[in-house]
Amino acid sequence: MTRMWLLLLVALAVCAVTTLGAAAAGGAPETPAEHDARLDWWRDARFGLFIHWGPYAVPAGIHQGQPVSGTGEWIMYTAQIPVSEYEPYARQFNPREFDADAWVRLARDAGMKYIVITSKHHDGFCLWDSPVSDYDIMDFSPFKRDILKELADACRRQGMPLGFYYSIMDWHHPQATGADFPKYRDGYMIPQLEELLAGYGDIGVLWFDGYWIDEWTEAQGRALYDHLRGIRPDLIINNRIGRCREKEGMSQSAECAGDFGTPEQEIPAEGLPGVDWETCMTMNDTWGFKADDHNWKSADVLIRQLVDVASKGGNFLLNVGPTAEGLIPPSSVERLQRMGRWLAVNGEAVYGTTASPLDRPAWGRYTKKTGRIFAHVFEWPADGRLVVAHATMPVIRAYLLADKTQNPLPMETTGEGLVIGVPDQAPDPVAAVIVMELSEDSRRPTAGDRSESSAERRSTLTHKITPFLMFEGSAEEAMRFYVSVFPGSDIGTMVRYGPGEPGPEGSIQRADFTLAGQPVICIDSPIPHAFTFTPAMSLFVECADEAELDRLVEQLSKGGEVLMPPGDYGFSRKFGWVNDRFGVSWQLNLQ
Repeated sequence: MTRMWLLLLVALAVCAVTTLGAAAAGGAPETPAEHDARLDWWRDARFGLFIHWGPYAVPAGIHQGQPVSGTGEWIMYTAQIPVSEYEPYARQFNPREFDADAWVRLARDAGMKYIVITSKHHDGFCLWDSPVSDYDIMDFSPFKRDILKELADACRRQGMPLGFYYSIMDWHHPQATGADFPKYRDGYMIPQLEELLAGYGDIGVLWFDGYWIDEWTEAQGRALYDHLRGIRPDLIINNRIGRCREKEGMSQSAECAGDFGTPEQEIPAEGLPGVDWETCMTMNDTWGFKADDHNWKSADVLIRQLVDVASKGGNFLLNVGPTAEGLIPPSSVERLQRMGRWLAVNGEAVYGTTASPLDRPAWGRYTKKTGRIFAHVFEWPADGRLVVAHATMPVIRAYLLADKTQNPLPMETTGEGLVIGVPDQAPDPVAAVIVMELSEDSRRPTAGDRSESSAERRSTLTHKITPFLMFEGSAEEAMRFYVSVFPGSDIGTMVRYGPGEPGPEGSIQRADFTLAGQPVICIDSPIPHAFTFTPAMSLFVECADEAELDRLVEQLSKGGEVLMPPGDYGFSRKFGWVNDRFGVSWQLNLQ
């Protein structure tokens, strides 16, 4: 094991990995179509259950008779509890009320499509029978039952995909910090991850955390990602396996380890078409159970958050923190049941949808499938007139999703746009859904649609490129790099800032150049060392066939650090190349 790990690290150190995905077993790089096939079920799911559970549920936020601030699962760190004082909590962890089938049934009835549970949190306690550790549920606690095995069996019986959370950081293991970290990594952490992949059935997701410790590096994360994917090629892994996670939980570049971004307790402000990401969120203020945390979000808020996430192309991983007895708190159960009732009626407008192609309306959100756009109405119009889109939108029919007869709603085009007549009362006061069917001519697949094959999507679409560039060197060098990847492009006029003008003196104020025969204008922002681009400066490229698209992808991947899907974005946000959705963004740093 140690020799294999060292070889992976050496290989990573001597070569730059620039493929779209990890090499599967056998060494072949993952193609865009293979990447799509691997993530399709996860993208379609949109809604999952997060479970934080361990010995920290025993103190439930109180240590030595005193309440401890912060989240329940961090009590060992927050209260500075030594290992010798924390271990007794693990000795008391005896969740006799745990019923794996009931947990999975609750998730299923809530409309959730996958489960992720903490196999080992930062406190180091393992919820399975680990051969390399006695600090686990079988050897250290009185429970003597493998929790992960029972949950995996229940998931298999009920057709629920299962994933495991695993913390790289470990407050209990004596070698998990400092110079001995490689011994912990190679002799404990990696064998445990292999145990989880080998002994618990078809595990769909590995969800890493604790990546921020000084001993962990992006190179180790990349090597571990490749190693685990070599064992289980269809495995999906979050971006916390490496060290590239940044603002809003997204990865810095396409070369970062991991398959999806991980915003925590937040939902990105804008839609992220073509980017794989998942917002994880608590129902109250804690992940692990805490007896005195009663600051619950309402079911109404949670439903709208789910819709908001789906409208931006993401997944919603909603957390529960079971008690030390093995019960999911009643307040969590009530909220999940309400969400399940809403999804039983409106799930079609969430599952398998993609980010909305339309601007966010003041009254709610949009989601999309091929040939249909779903209007999620949070604020039902008092006058019975819902302005849903631009007047040119090719809607041929509209009806309430809750109406099983699909009785058409009246529509008219006015100066305000397309107006749909709606009943006085909303079918659901939290989020009522109106289905807008589009004309056949408009049903040509768009970036993000997954009803057609990858090759079909890649060969038929017109994609927008919003150019940005991460570049070491001068602005002039950056411009020359841009034009070097497109034949027939050249640099036009450059205007520099002078004394008293906004921006650093001598930097470029404006540069005109062409890419693929299209004019592009870059204007330096007042913020030092950054370019901004307006939507008018976007470049459109028609890819008539797959070979042409592959050629452009190959050109654009040379020298750029960040690849991004189609869309208009501010310069400060970075995204990664995702799947076969063609688009690129490089951010330019002026020196």
